[in-house]
Amino acid sequence: MTSRIRRGLLFAGWTALASVVLLEVVLQGMALLVLEEPLDEEAQPEAFRVLAVGDSWVYGAEAPKGRGFVDQVAEGLPGLIAPRPAQMFNYGRNGSNTAHVALTVMDQVKRLRPQLVMVLVGQNNASNFYRVAEVEERLGQRTEPEPVSDRLRTVKLARILWANLQGSSGYVDHESGEPITPSIPEMQLDEWGGPPRAPPGEILSSPEGQAYVQRTMDVGRSPSTEELESLAWSVLFSTLQRDLGAAASQAMALQSAAGWTPAAEEPSANRAENSAQVLGRYALLRLAREQGDWRAVRYHGGALIGVETRDTLSDLGAAEASLLAGDWRGARAYLAAAHHRLPGFLDTIDLASRFTPQARDAESYEALEFEPIGQPTAHERARLLAATFDFEGASSARSEWLEDHPGDLQVAIDQAVWLSEMGRSDEADQLAGVRVDPSTGRAVAPSDGEPNRWRYYLARMGEAGDREGSIAAVSDALSRAEPNVWLLGLAARTLSDHSACDDLPEVVDRWYELRGDANGYARLLAPCMPAAEAADRLQSLRDTWGPMGQPEAWTALVKAGHRPFALLYRDFDLVLEAARSVGAEVLLLNYPNPSEDHVVLRSVLADYASGRAVHLLDLFSIFDGRFSREEWEARLGPNGHCNEQGYGVMAQEILAFLEREGMLATR
Repeated sequence: MTSRIRRGLLFAGWTALASVVLLEVVLQGMALLVLEEPLDEEAQPEAFRVLAVGDSWVYGAEAPKGRGFVDQVAEGLPGLIAPRPAQMFNYGRNGSNTAHVALTVMDQVKRLRPQLVMVLVGQNNASNFYRVAEVEERLGQRTEPEPVSDRLRTVKLARILWANLQGSSGYVDHESGEPITPSIPEMQLDEWGGPPRAPPGEILSSPEGQAYVQRTMDVGRSPSTEELESLAWSVLFSTLQRDLGAAASQAMALQSAAGWTPAAEEPSANRAENSAQVLGRYALLRLAREQGDWRAVRYHGGALIGVETRDTLSDLGAAEASLLAGDWRGARAYLAAAHHRLPGFLDTIDLASRFTPQARDAESYEALEFEPIGQPTAHERARLLAATFDFEGASSARSEWLEDHPGDLQVAIDQAVWLSEMGRSDEADQLAGVRVDPSTGRAVAPSDGEPNRWRYYLARMGEAGDREGSIAAVSDALSRAEPNVWLLGLAARTLSDHSACDDLPEVVDRWYELRGDANGYARLLAPCMPAAEAADRLQSLRDTWGPMGQPEAWTALVKAGHRPFALLYRDFDLVLEAARSVGAEVLLLNYPNPSEDHVVLRSVLADYASGRAVHLLDLFSIFDGRFSREEWEARLGPNGHCNEQGYGVMAQEILAFLEREGMLATR
């Protein structure tokens, strides 16, 4: 009897196990057929689909519309694969770098499932950091392979059924047992892919607001202007003219009238409740920025995050605070909204210029490059020109400013530092008011604690190329002056330039505590530690700034450094991985341009392709062997891209290569 029961239980157990195994086999087999992400409706299932990605060459710059090499490849494909149709998806973008290409391929291959991915990119890596941080973030979000039990569809099916029996309409988290809440959809975008157009708001629509936008200094106050608004406008206009003493006095009256606590006395400010408070907080933020008090910038900008009625100024203030708190995604969104409310507003352009390149996107670049409204002050022009690397223009603008404001010591020292770097030490010494020892030809250390004079002294010592003298000057300056953000920044840069790793980390820590620039922190420490180590070191300091962004996103921004060739290798690896996940082949191209920088990149691409066993079509060598220099240049446009004729040669060579290498075979 006992034996029959045991056999019956054993049979039942084996039957249940066999049923589970059979069900798992069926589910896994069905998954191969039905669980693959559906093909996008714009993709033709029967077509040979090609995804082209890259920069302005792929876009077809300097050729008539529809006559780039991608367009001409699309025209020639049907004749090689008939009767099968061909379909080309061109995701070329002017100014694109390898990070943008990697993310594009990762996002599009599952949707389009191409048979071929064609890539031409890399020339912009040295100057364009668009979306570099997003790649770091995407990599940081990768998880370890899930346990075998979590990969079994039978188990997942049981969880779903159990959730439904419990009355849940969706999935539950298998660890917590809590229902998974759908993500909140993002704000709708307009037809250009940006935030919807909106008016700038009543603040900038007022007479004072219009005068501020246009930078008209002789503005009168409206009779109806309330005391809080009047004081805020006074602070803004005084700050704009860098009359910082008057602005500071007006700021004290403004905070008293509003009943606000100074930034140093509490961790966060109350949210602005009306347009007058928005204006007041924004005015205090702009003054704090000119004073180098970035904590106060963060404090007053924090009061503008999430205000009930948003406008241009609230969005700009919220962007400033978000950027300082590590939420660069939020900062970009606020910046884009401000730009769409009032394109060309000088305050928006100014903020866009201070976005670290690794955190910028297309909207940020558009805001930065937009034609300004109004006439900026000479000081504003100097700052914007320096941000766009026109240092000669910035110097001229500073000279113009100093003609009318000879007592502005900070701008004078900025100019003197630049003159010293250009080898014009005599002019620089006179402008900075620094005495030179005639026996040595070196600047004499300042006798007072004025940080700006010590800043010039550090720059002057650095120009001598004396490592030990420069390091000693940093120590002297930080012990005898009252260090501000500018002095600490130059001290950190001096130590970084000389790889003074014993002293550098502490000075960079002190600078970051005042400035809150995470990317700059990693850049300064680069000679002494890798970015990942710098990110770990910075975690505790970051918390003091009241971070709002996700730690992964912030760390990604710190790690996203200026490593053009290393990034190229990493991003191309991601392209290969994504393409091969859908069975697509990859064809790398190089640039048929004879300039020296393209020659260097050609070598880098060749090394990459040989190490990865990936197809590379050497268009540079083809043009070089086929055409004389005059014939080659006749196939190039004025800006170095191919013209229509040159793109035609590229297309012919690409089609011949695809056919020769068997890359057009139907799978």
